[in-house]
Amino acid sequence: MRHADILNKLDEIIYVVDMESYELLYLNRAARSLCAGERETLGRKCYKVLQGRDEPCHFCPVDNLRDDVFHCWEYANLKFGRHFLVRDKIVSWRGRKARLEVAVDVTRQQREKECLERRLNIKSTVMKCVRLLEQTSDDEPLTDLLALVADFYMADRAYLAACRPCGERVPQVREWHAPGVPSRGDELRRWCKEGHAAWREARERIVIAGPAGEEDFASVVSPPGVDAFMSVPVEWGDGRGSGARAAVGYLGVDNPRHAFGDTSLLESVAYVVRNWEERRLLRRYLEGLSFTDVLTGLGNRNRYTAALEAVRGAPGSDVGVAFVDINGLKALNDRFGHDYGDRLIVKVARILKNVFDDCVFRTGGDEFVVLCRDMSQMEFSARVERMLALFKAAPDCVVSCGSAWKGALQDVDRLVRYADELMYAEKQAFYKTRVGQRSLHHSSLLEETLLSLKKREFLVQLQPKVRLDSGRLVGVEALVRKRDAGGLIPPDRFIPLLESEFLIRHIDFFVLHTICSLLATWRRAGATLVPVSVNLSRITLMERGIVGKVADVCDCYRVPHSYIDLEITESVDKLSLESLTEISERFREEGFSISLDDFGARYCNMSILTRIRFNSVKIDKSIVDGICRNERARIVTKHSIEICNELENARAVAEGIETQGQLDVLRSLHCHYGQGYLFSPPLDIDVFEARYLSPSAFRVPLPTNSGS
Repeated sequence: MRHADILNKLDEIIYVVDMESYELLYLNRAARSLCAGERETLGRKCYKVLQGRDEPCHFCPVDNLRDDVFHCWEYANLKFGRHFLVRDKIVSWRGRKARLEVAVDVTRQQREKECLERRLNIKSTVMKCVRLLEQTSDDEPLTDLLALVADFYMADRAYLAACRPCGERVPQVREWHAPGVPSRGDELRRWCKEGHAAWREARERIVIAGPAGEEDFASVVSPPGVDAFMSVPVEWGDGRGSGARAAVGYLGVDNPRHAFGDTSLLESVAYVVRNWEERRLLRRYLEGLSFTDVLTGLGNRNRYTAALEAVRGAPGSDVGVAFVDINGLKALNDRFGHDYGDRLIVKVARILKNVFDDCVFRTGGDEFVVLCRDMSQMEFSARVERMLALFKAAPDCVVSCGSAWKGALQDVDRLVRYADELMYAEKQAFYKTRVGQRSLHHSSLLEETLLSLKKREFLVQLQPKVRLDSGRLVGVEALVRKRDAGGLIPPDRFIPLLESEFLIRHIDFFVLHTICSLLATWRRAGATLVPVSVNLSRITLMERGIVGKVADVCDCYRVPHSYIDLEITESVDKLSLESLTEISERFREEGFSISLDDFGARYCNMSILTRIRFNSVKIDKSIVDGICRNERARIVTKHSIEICNELENARAVAEGIETQGQLDVLRSLHCHYGQGYLFSPPLDIDVFEARYLSPSAFRVPLPTNSGS
């Protein structure tokens, strides 16, 4: 059998090529079958027939061939779309030096190998994407992830476009593009926002090749310069396990040069991105729950604490704080059910949010806090007034409110405590009033008090304050009394009851109006004026806007604020030192003088002297009573006076001086001011005017045996 017959029976592709001319000298049956489309093969150039080229192949191993051993190599034949394993050697063919090539079609094996390699590459790329996304929870890694996808496909561009339902949010588009390749970001956002039906509703993989514009869909999705693209849908939930679609979008690549048509990597990455996004949404949702009140949607105590910490970390801001508490919520829940109570809470929350927007927090069942940063006092006050007006217009929303503002704030906790205490005082007034309404006696007390004021049963008496060395009148204290058919009623018979029922403010302001009217009258008469001390109870002190209210009364009578000395007691219950300091400073800023009354009556809170700049400190009668016979009382009085004398603008005033011995001891202790029955009892206004109003009588006679 001839050699040619043997070669024709083999399945391998065998051909012989002239070493010099590249002419085909022989092709066996398998080779001719491969070139079946060629009319002639023998005598033609091998690179033309077998490779479709016009010149010798650059990869031809002709220089490496030998006649004693086969040279093995692999290559991909682009003309036939096959992959071959080739063995070459030099032979003598009918007297001509030739090259014998034996080619085995390994396309299937190569494709399996490439498929395996691709799968490994896909797996590797997917793992890189997973690691990338696990590094952070924000959107930043998406761009790097798209770069990995584009690198795998050797694509010009990779993108992730999310089309949210109903276009309620700005579409999310992330894109990576190769250098020199223009961005499609704006274009993708526009399509998402306009809700392009073909893209949003296809919800399946899309693979398009060929010039853009050949198909309707391609003409819309593929802009000029994109000859091929692939995309797969990405769909994820809302992160709450509700099953609702939060978004649908596409992960795609433009002009992929590798693995075109194989969307397995895109599908895997889409799955990874979906899981990552749902975890991120869930994490945000859970974080939101931890910082959001579920019922009202307001920030909860955790968010309030964070906001408060932010203010602490930035001292010097203008800050306004308001505490709002729903009155009687528990009783309403018990009577009408918790659904009613919840609706009431939501209504209060809406009013607060309407006025203060995101500055509102629900910190408890019936308690809300407003924390406004970088807001002027005028703006904050206007909002508080608007809030109160809205609550007043909603009869079912009965609340207690305490608010405070401070510019260039250094201690936010102090401001918060102050606002909280104001709210507490208002709430206590509410409950006291409610309790009082259950008692016939208490319910009529307000009416009785107002009627007594109208009938002038309350009156003001005046007691002089004097220089202990000269008897010169330096001030007057206004004392309230009540008169009935039996005569004068001492204050300890009616003041505690009015305080307990939160009605004392009517008496406080009655005294203030009376004194301002007197001062105005004396001023018009040309009398020499001295400051008049007026007591303010802690209930009155904690009224909202108390400083402005007192100032308005003085201004109404055109009385300079410097002639009103406001006496506050050391033992104001439920009013912290911080709150007392705040109120005192505001009064001082308005020009009022501040005196500490009853110092040492219950206990000696020395810290109050370090915090508040008092104009005078009144040493209580209970201490003065014992200074003649009690050495300890004398020592306490001595050091109290020394402290006052060393403090700036704080003079010691001894109360309740009744004997010559007390006066002598006080003088020896360098106490310069005092008041008491030794000089004058409290006097009716007409008696006081007759005795002390004229300049010539502007001196209190001292006891004749005083040595003065």
